[in-house]
Amino acid sequence: MRCDLCRSEAVTFVRYNGTHLCPEHFMRYVDKRVKREIRKQIRVYSGDRIAVAVSGGKDSMVALRMIASVFGPRNGVEVHAITIDEGIEGYRPPSVDIVRRYCEESGVEFHLRSFSELGVSMDEIAPVSGSSSPCTYCGVFRRRLMNDEARKIGARYLATGHNLDDMDQSAMMNFVRGDVERLARLGPHEKVQPGLVPRFLPLRTIPEKETLLYAIVSGMEYWDGECSYWKEALRNQYRDIVDELEDRSPGSKFSILSSYDALRPMLYRELPPSNLTLCSCGEPTVGSRCKSCELLEEARSRIAARRGSRGPQTFFHLAPSAESSRRIPASASLSRIMSAKAYILFFLISARRSMRIVITASRVPSSADGLGSGMMFSIPLSSFISLMCLSAAFLDSFFSPMDLLVALAIWNKTSMAARVLKSSSMASLNACLYPSMASQQSSASASPSGAVLAYARRSV
Repeated sequence: MRCDLCRSEAVTFVRYNGTHLCPEHFMRYVDKRVKREIRKQIRVYSGDRIAVAVSGGKDSMVALRMIASVFGPRNGVEVHAITIDEGIEGYRPPSVDIVRRYCEESGVEFHLRSFSELGVSMDEIAPVSGSSSPCTYCGVFRRRLMNDEARKIGARYLATGHNLDDMDQSAMMNFVRGDVERLARLGPHEKVQPGLVPRFLPLRTIPEKETLLYAIVSGMEYWDGECSYWKEALRNQYRDIVDELEDRSPGSKFSILSSYDALRPMLYRELPPSNLTLCSCGEPTVGSRCKSCELLEEARSRIAARRGSRGPQTFFHLAPSAESSRRIPASASLSRIMSAKAYILFFLISARRSMRIVITASRVPSSADGLGSGMMFSIPLSSFISLMCLSAAFLDSFFSPMDLLVALAIWNKTSMAARVLKSSSMASLNACLYPSMASQQSSASASPSGAVLAYARRSV
């Protein structure tokens, strides 16, 4: 397959216009459309500042690269990158590092805001979101922090990485819900509202597949991890609908966007922007209180109620049995003190969001005499699992197939967990689950350290 413009090897076939393009001509094709959108949407002058909302994913990184290449010091325009840390462990930290590195290399000023400033995190909110999607909270809080930071920077505009797919999905969602007023408020914003930094969308005519290919062929670094809560988003249903339409009729995505653009002038005439007032938090709002403050109060009350009803975030205790309360050498490792079987049971039974593990030990080794006083410490579940994996890798604490089978059995019989997990050995544990197999499993039953996994309270 050859490029239609230079006969070099092509990297893509653009179905909606029937062209084959090589990497160079593909990038030029995307660049041309993005620059046209920037000229249509904003008016920038020397001395202005542009903020770019950057998550580290392919879309926002491509948007940042484009804007930084179009503007910059030579034009007297400052480009600032704003990243929001939602408090999703294992997902956001790597992307923050990617954005920070790119900004350092490109001379773009980097700004980081966090949900922790609001006293919450998505890992706390998601389990208590109820009938609402976690994305409802996340989107509102992210927009609040982005607007606040852009306002502090003194930015004239705030760019986001919404692509063609995102625009179509948003338009269809609002059509189906009958939310015409929100449909009229979709960016790019033409009227400047007090307290709101107007947003523009440089990638609004670029399909998601093309932003991904652009990021790949340009060689730029981006984060391709998935949010832990993405499957709960209502947008996924509309994504499937739009993709199916495009698959059957290439160009459908552009048709949806052009139809919306044709309706925009009428929507603006019928539904002009509302007069805004300031909320107590400083953000503009239509009523007396902004949506962010309403959701924040709701989230905090639900989190507090969850903590109150379940007590402290302590779900399990791992304590040594009488057998293992003897003198332990100071060089003994955690994997030697506790059973590898207990590790995997711990993981399967406590695989929940926002969980912390409290480990209690009646005797902790000290460097002086090998014995210590009782103590208790708390670590996140993910940290505990990481420690488990390291211990297994370096200290040969491997799991036997029987360990895994027993752990899965306990997971599937959680109603028996309180009774079963009081067992001081794998032999009695197996006997509780499978009395007929007890004699056959007795040889593999003993726990190396005699650790007892005590189920502190029902949490499954």
